[in-house]
Amino acid sequence: MTARSFLPGIDAKGNNVPGSNSLPDRLLASSTVLRSSAPVLRELGERGRIRTLAGLALNWRDPEDPYRREALEVLPAECGLSREMVEHGIEQAFSVITEQALRYWCLEEASGKPYQGRADPPELSAHIWASNVFVAGLPPVIASLLAGSPALIKAPDNMPSFAVLLARSVAEHAPELGSCLGAAAWSRGDIASTATFMDTADVLFAFGEDSTLDSIRALYFRPLFAFGARYSISVISAGSLGNDENIDALIDQMAPDHFAWDGRGCLTPRWVFVEGSAAIARMLAERAASRLPELAMRFPAQPLGDEAAAERSAWLGETGFAGWSRAGAGWACASLDSATLEPVPPHRSMCFVPIDSLDDLPLLLSPLGNHLQGLSFVGNEHAREELAKELQGLGLSRVTSPGDLQRPPVHWSHDGVRILAAFC
Repeated sequence: MTARSFLPGIDAKGNNVPGSNSLPDRLLASSTVLRSSAPVLRELGERGRIRTLAGLALNWRDPEDPYRREALEVLPAECGLSREMVEHGIEQAFSVITEQALRYWCLEEASGKPYQGRADPPELSAHIWASNVFVAGLPPVIASLLAGSPALIKAPDNMPSFAVLLARSVAEHAPELGSCLGAAAWSRGDIASTATFMDTADVLFAFGEDSTLDSIRALYFRPLFAFGARYSISVISAGSLGNDENIDALIDQMAPDHFAWDGRGCLTPRWVFVEGSAAIARMLAERAASRLPELAMRFPAQPLGDEAAAERSAWLGETGFAGWSRAGAGWACASLDSATLEPVPPHRSMCFVPIDSLDDLPLLLSPLGNHLQGLSFVGNEHAREELAKELQGLGLSRVTSPGDLQRPPVHWSHDGVRILAAFC
C-alpha cells in the first residue's frame, strides 16, 4: 500500500497512524515538531544547507537509491506516465540542484548575506502541489530548506508518493537538517485538514487550477505565492530555418519540449508560430511528421483514454480541413492556413501556425490573458529580446532555445516570483 503521509513526530515510518487521531490533529501535532526543528536547520548554516541539499539531489540521481527506485515503481501508474517519463522527470528535477546552482541562488536573491545576519525566515512554510507535473512544486520546498525554514507539503489526493518519498529521503539522507520536512495527501473535500494545514503556516506556496487558487486566496491571509494554469509557445522567426539538415535538427531539438510530461506541463509549447507563409508552416509540419514517430519513442506515451482519443481525432479532423494534419502512436502534427488559436492542440502534438510578423503575436495571444509562461525562440538574439519584451505583459517569465524550455534551473523566477527572496 502506498504511504499517504510522512509527518515528523507522528508517523515517522510514513504510514497513517491507526486509532482515533484525525488528520487535522496529526497535521497540527507535526507542525509543532517541524517548527521545533527550525533552530537545528539554521544552526547548520547556509554553506552546510547547500552541501546537504546538493548531496540529497545526488542521492535521487543514483539509480540504486531506494527512494528513486521506489518512485520509479509507483509513480508511473499513479501519475499516468511511462516509466521512462518518470525517470526523465526525476533526472531533470534533481540535476539542477547543485552546490553551484544553490550558491548562485543565494547570491542573486539573498545578496550573498548569511541568513544569521538577516531577519529570521518563516518558521514553517506550507506547499500545495498540483497533479500535472509531480516535481513542479519542488523548487519552493528546496528554497525553504535552503533558507532555514522547515516545510510541510500537501500532495494531491491521487498522487501522494513523490512528496512522501521526498520527505522520507530527507530524513534518511540528510538527518543533519533535523525533522524539517513533512508531507501528506488528502482530498479537496477534507476542509478541516486543509484549514488546519493553512493555519499552521507562515507562508504558503500553491500550485493548481485558477479556481482552486482563488478559493485559497479567500482563506489565507498571510504571504501567499500562487502558480496557476499557464501555457507556453515556440516561435520560428523568418529566415532562420536554413537547409533541410538544419530543419531536421531543429525538429529534433523541439520535440522533447512537446513530449515531456506528455504535454501536460505549463512549459509545454501549445503552438509553434512560424513567421512566414502557410506553405512554410506546412513544410515544417510535414518534416516534423516524418521524424516524430522515432522521436516519440524516446518519451513513450501511455495509451489514450476514450475521451482524449476523441479530442485528438476531432482536432486532427478540424486542422486537416483548415490546413494539414497527421498522427501516429504518441504524437500528432498539424499546420494551419492562417494565424488562429483554434482549435486548441491536444497533448503530445506540434501545431505550426503561420504569422505575418512577430509584431502580430501580442495581439493574437491577448485573448488568453496574462497566462503566458514560456517562449522557445528560433532566430537572432535581437529579435528574441524584442519579442520577449513585447510579451512580458502577457506573463512571460522564461525564454529559451528549442529543447531547453522544459528544463528550468532551480532558481528560475517561476511566473516572475523570486522564490528564495520570499524567505528573506
